[in-house]
Amino acid sequence: MEKLNRFEEYVIAAFMLVSSVLVFANVFLRQLDMGFPWAEELTRYLIIWITFLGVSVCVREGSHISIDAIPNMLKGKARQWIEALIYLLCVVFSVLMTWYSFKYLGRLSKTGQLSPALGVPMYSFYTVILISSFVIVFRYSFRLIGVFRRM
Repeated sequence: MEKLNRFEEYVIAAFMLVSSVLVFANVFLRQLDMGFPWAEELTRYLIIWITFLGVSVCVREGSHISIDAIPNMLKGKARQWIEALIYLLCVVFSVLMTWYSFKYLGRLSKTGQLSPALGVPMYSFYTVILISSFVIVFRYSFRLIGVFRRM
């Protein structure tokens, strides 16, 4: 799991660096009436990848946005059962997201649709939804197992 954590962090950092350099270079080149016509599109897709991979990192770190008023009001076993229920619902949602993104990618790959500026198959940009939701299933499952171990 440590290799996956490192890989996620390196990919996010690399994508942030590439998108920052692309935006800066494109802004600079536009002042000279030049520029890369594909830079905006690539930056947009890199930011989408950063976002979805970042969700997985947030789940790993426990910093994913959540409403924790009810668990914070409870103590002991009641709090653990609520946490288990929350993590179970998150696992179910992530499994559904994985399943539907898999189905969507299958349909999208059959269309042959290409991105306008890059000419890359559109399904390649959407694979991040499948990848991140699959990883999130495991991350929430480990959190759920952790709650049951503490019980």
